[in-house]
Amino acid sequence: MGTIWNDRTGIKYLKVTTMKKFLIFIVIAAAGYYAYENFIKEKPKYQITDSFSKRQAEVSMEAQTLTPRNYGMVSGTIKNISEKTFTNIVITYKIEGEICEARVSRLEAGQEANFNTNETMLRWSDPEHILLEVVFDEE
Repeated sequence: MGTIWNDRTGIKYLKVTTMKKFLIFIVIAAAGYYAYENFIKEKPKYQITDSFSKRQAEVSMEAQTLTPRNYGMVSGTIKNISEKTFTNIVITYKIEGEICEARVSRLEAGQEANFNTNETMLRWSDPEHILLEVVFDEE
């Protein structure tokens, strides 16, 4: 490492090569990633296992149409993997554009509970279903 004399200000400063700047950048980036993963990033508080099921309604011979209606819902389990207690849990799914909700009243730390959303009428044979959100109060 050499020193360079700055004639304008009269101050000596060290010449830092490009490679040293790159290594300093890598060290700072690695430290930032470590800090984010261990201190800033929010840890998951719950774990959901779900499955979509559909049923076909019976057809009445007196009905105007003989096409049976299909209904679908999401059922599954939610597990509290945090150290706190959850209350008023609302699990919201979107099935073919319709909002379907399931509610669980209380979930202790480490506890698991089953849920079923309300049924919705299906227009397609293979409908899309998406978990929108899970909202709860922590105690």
